[in-house]
Amino acid sequence: MDQVTAFLHTCVYSIRKKLASTGGKHTLEFKNNCYRLEIRSGQCDAAEFERITSEGMLVTAGFISEFEKIANLYTGDYMEEDGFVWAHEAQEKFKCSYIELMRRMADYYLSNKEFHAAAHCLRNALQKNPFLDEINETMLKVYAKLGDRLPMVRHYEQFSKLLQDELGIAPLDSTVRLFSRLCSGSADDESKA
Repeated sequence: MDQVTAFLHTCVYSIRKKLASTGGKHTLEFKNNCYRLEIRSGQCDAAEFERITSEGMLVTAGFISEFEKIANLYTGDYMEEDGFVWAHEAQEKFKCSYIELMRRMADYYLSNKEFHAAAHCLRNALQKNPFLDEINETMLKVYAKLGDRLPMVRHYEQFSKLLQDELGIAPLDSTVRLFSRLCSGSADDESKA
C-alpha cells in the first residue's frame, strides 16, 4: 500500500508541476479527502467548438471569420491520442458537428461564388467521412463550376471505387445522373450549388 501511496503522490506532484507551467490558471486541490481540479477563467477549445456548432450555425458574411476560427479548432478526433473508450461518443458528435460546419461554410462560399473556398471545406468534410453522397455531389458541382473536368472525373471515379471496394455498392442514381450531365456540360442549372 505504501508503494501505491508513493506513486499517487508522485503523479499528483507531476500533474501540479505541469499545471503550473500553463500559467497557473488551473490547480489541483486536495479537500475532504479528495482531489479536485479547479479551472479558472481558462478556455477550452472543445467547449468553444461545441458552443458555436450547437447554436444553429447560420453562416453569414459578418460571422464567416468566426466560423473559420472555430473550424480550425477541430484538429482531429476528440482525445484521439489517448485512446479512451469513453470518448468515442464525444468523438463522433464532434466529427458530425465539424462535417456539418464544413457543409454550411461550403454553402456560404458557393452562394458567394467563392468556389475554391467551398472546395476546401468540402474536402475537409470528406476527409472525416468520404461516404457522404450529398457532399460528394456538391464537390462534383464545384469542380464543374471551376471548369476542372479532370479533377471532377477523378473525384467521381475515386468515390465510385470507394463505394464498391468498401460497401459493394455503386453511387446513387442521382450521383450518376449528375456526373453524366456535368460531363456533357448540360447541367448549368444543376451546378448552381
